[in-house]
Amino acid sequence: MIALRFTTNKNEKNITSEDQVNKIKFAGLCAYDITSEVERMIADDYTESEAFQICARKQAEFDNWHAHNTNGEYVIFEGDFIEMERDNQDRFGNRAVIVNLNNYRAFGKLEQMNYGYRCISIELV
Repeated sequence: MIALRFTTNKNEKNITSEDQVNKIKFAGLCAYDITSEVERMIADDYTESEAFQICARKQAEFDNWHAHNTNGEYVIFEGDFIEMERDNQDRFGNRAVIVNLNNYRAFGKLEQMNYGYRCISIELV
């Protein structure tokens, strides 16, 4: 699974997310599953970097709470699905996921504009 997570941490190998309502620790990191969208975009001749940036920007524009709270910083990583997350959803209406982080694919940053976000940087790993 390819996952998108808004975060300021560059190393979350030993970190788990917390359910903000029930104040319990999840078994992994809360993220958005962007696997099928990235695969579709790459099949349509987007580069991996472009696909990652577009997915992050569109998710931030759909629900900017997480992106705003991390000053637009995000990570893309490969991971193993653990369970569905309870409260958050992606721009397609799918629930967010709890994922075990295997390895990072990219680190990126968005900038919030008056209307939407723009991509500032992305570093592929």
